[in-house]
Amino acid sequence: MPEPQHTLTDQVPTGPPRITSAFTVSFRAVQVAENPLFQAPPEARPTDLFAVKVNRCSIPAYRFVRVDNQNQLLVFTAGACANSGTDNAHAGWAISIGPQIVIKGELNPDPETPAAIGSDNARYTSNRAELWAICVALTLRVWKGEGFTTIVVATDSEYVVKGYCEWLPVWKQRNWKTARGADVTNKDLWQQLEKAIQKVANSGTQVLFWQVPRAWNEANRYAQEAAVWIPFEPQFVVPNAVDQGSPGDPQLLHGDRPVALLIC
Repeated sequence: MPEPQHTLTDQVPTGPPRITSAFTVSFRAVQVAENPLFQAPPEARPTDLFAVKVNRCSIPAYRFVRVDNQNQLLVFTAGACANSGTDNAHAGWAISIGPQIVIKGELNPDPETPAAIGSDNARYTSNRAELWAICVALTLRVWKGEGFTTIVVATDSEYVVKGYCEWLPVWKQRNWKTARGADVTNKDLWQQLEKAIQKVANSGTQVLFWQVPRAWNEANRYAQEAAVWIPFEPQFVVPNAVDQGSPGDPQLLHGDRPVALLIC
């Protein structure tokens, strides 16, 4: 499919975000979505359905908000792996949550982190990077505190979308075994994703998945950049953190772990 004529991520806001309306937050728990597949109109692009708008938070920030539903947030997530299948494999992940607000990192630079312990011996793969990116995106903020009751995760990974929406219930019924009796690959991260989605639901927000063409995934090129970083080097948000309230203030990260985040 052709490249979109413009992207949401590359847009430059004309000024700092400002509170536009009052919003009373209720953190009443909701059920995890029974049908977690986002129902987009045929051929609809992210730029058709979402636009750059200010969230409804005491600390205002620009986000990708549904044009006709201010309660719906779009988040791009992506994972990539350089030299996949070799001893030199190195994976990276990235998420885009607003205009010029991109967070990216290496996958599991520290072998002691929980995400590095799994049935596949913590191999570097793009699939693991895809799953980790979504876990980071969902737990990055208290999204209900920004006024969002739905998070739409836009990813080009069929593995993630079909895995969560179709295969996961069957895996759990089989006690995390495949149809052939083998252990489910990346079980640790699937379980971590499930916990993250439940935690978001407990605060009042549901999660939906939208599989988009790779050309439309605005986090993809940043994940590819992250996959070739030198391990353990600290990296920054690209290119500025409007999220922090002052443009030009980068958000420091080290590997998988953000150093500091503001919570509404």
